[in-house]
Amino acid sequence: YQNRDYQEDMRYFMKVFEELQVDAVELSGYNFSSFSAREHCYYLKDAAKLRKQFDVPVILVGGIRNLEDMKAVLEAGVDMAAMARPFIAEPDIINRLLSGQEGSRCISCNNCHGLYLTEGRRCVLHPYPEKGM
Repeated sequence: YQNRDYQEDMRYFMKVFEELQVDAVELSGYNFSSFSAREHCYYLKDAAKLRKQFDVPVILVGGIRNLEDMKAVLEAGVDMAAMARPFIAEPDIINRLLSGQEGSRCISCNNCHGLYLTEGRRCVLHPYPEKGM
């Protein structure tokens, strides 16, 4: 897959989605290991470029950790910003951000993928569950 032009694939699928009149497309990626925990708004340039080329509303998810990130996504012309792992780390993240917390405590470690099965918790920032629960 690395030799393929993923942008060409994205344009193909956006055209199909446009023809099908889908309500919106959420864009993300799979190679988060190529980003550091300090990086934000993964794939923003690609999402903004696609949004300019097609009439399908675009939602970007990945590396969005604070209100400034959300603003950057919207200012780039992307229709919506979404978060996933920050909600796993802090289900009340939106209220926390609106109350002045600078950003999500999520450290982008990806351990939320399967941690529940091995440790009974969803995030490395969560306490271990009590025995017998």
